[in-house]
Amino acid sequence: MMKKKLYIALPFLLALSLLLSCENNDNDNSGNDNNDSNNSSNPINRSEETLCPNNPCDDKTAPNAVPRIAPSIVEFSPSEAAFGATLTLRGENFSAVLAENSVALNGVAANILSARPNEITIEVPQNKHCTGLVSVTTGSQTAVSEVAFTYVPTAFVSTFAGGLPGSNSSSWVQPRGIAIGADGHFYVADTLDYSIRRISPDGESSTFVNGAALLGLPRDIAIDLQGNLYVTDYLYHRIRKISPHGEISTFAGADSSGLESFADGIGSEARFAHPFGMQIDAAGNLYVADFGNHRIRKITPAGEVSTFAGSGTQGEADGIGALAQLNRPAAMAIDAAGNLYVTDSHRIRKITPAGEVSTLAGKAEGGHADGPLNEAEFNNPLGLAIDALGNLYVADTHNNRIRKITPAGEVSTLAGTDEGGGYVDGLGSQAQFYSPHSIAIDTDGNLYVTDYYDKRIRKITFE
Repeated sequence: MMKKKLYIALPFLLALSLLLSCENNDNDNSGNDNNDSNNSSNPINRSEETLCPNNPCDDKTAPNAVPRIAPSIVEFSPSEAAFGATLTLRGENFSAVLAENSVALNGVAANILSARPNEITIEVPQNKHCTGLVSVTTGSQTAVSEVAFTYVPTAFVSTFAGGLPGSNSSSWVQPRGIAIGADGHFYVADTLDYSIRRISPDGESSTFVNGAALLGLPRDIAIDLQGNLYVTDYLYHRIRKISPHGEISTFAGADSSGLESFADGIGSEARFAHPFGMQIDAAGNLYVADFGNHRIRKITPAGEVSTFAGSGTQGEADGIGALAQLNRPAAMAIDAAGNLYVTDSHRIRKITPAGEVSTLAGKAEGGHADGPLNEAEFNNPLGLAIDALGNLYVADTHNNRIRKITPAGEVSTLAGTDEGGGYVDGLGSQAQFYSPHSIAIDTDGNLYVTDYYDKRIRKITFE
């Protein structure tokens, strides 16, 4: 009988022993949990989700977790792009969870579109400071590219003066030439208003000087270091000088004769035929596009006029000085080395300080084509400006576009569309102009364009 009771009690004792053993194990595990939250004591072969289900696995959020292997960037493409473009980064040890990665272009945060362990795609942010090294941070570890990304600024067109709500757009008649003074004020030749307009840096305009008898048809403006304005008078074939106080005098050419002719000489001895564009060099010499005489004239600070380039015969021949031929030279720009750039019918010509004339871009017939210099086409460009980097900007007047020529010789369309003339602000590729003429560039690299038939001054920024 005793044996039978023992047999009955034995299973019960074994079960009780197992139960007590499990409770002891639970208590041990509970202690481990307090020291290392939500982790087992043995980290080997545990998934990332087990180690840290709610946070990236790094040393800060999971002290006892397996350290994440540092990410690395192998390459990215494209190497240069504008805002809104997709940039693809290839490498190793990125996280497949978007929120566990961050990407920056030269320190500017970018929006991540997709993420895989070996590839991340981002959208290039709108920020001109994005040029620089690319960095990817996964968890607490950061990888930096060995080569830099180049941000391509996008042109944005806005209205700077004229035609604004509450303003009298009719006060602008036909804005043509534009120049910026040392004080940041703009001066605009409003041709058929026979006036020079002055615009403050914040866009407030006023009349500086006016009167048909005084200015004829003012076309272009240049400003010297003393703040004197020089104005080409297209109608009366002369160069006028306006002091900072608004006093007008004739600097070169016959005073109000109205007769076009040609002669070199000092001051009033000189003769012009519809002088158009103008530039001033570092020494104070003026260069004038003598439109009707098919020549480039030079005027010293003392008022001595000479012929710098062009034979006087309308043509397209390259050469030195008077051996070269020009065809209705109009707008001008000058670079830091003293080279002149001249719009000449449908071409852009280059003239060295020694007077050597060559054809930079364009063809005999007008058209529109971007590309290398020898393939590019323009249609009666009437405005030029050059920036500190040597980029040449062209007001392609009859194409209603603003074009860009890089120092490497690549021609592109910066702003304007293939539609007929119009008025639209916005992205360069969507903006519209109606016969853009002159261009000026401020110290920040912004462009200002006289929009002839729209009777406005447009501003082009790069972002």
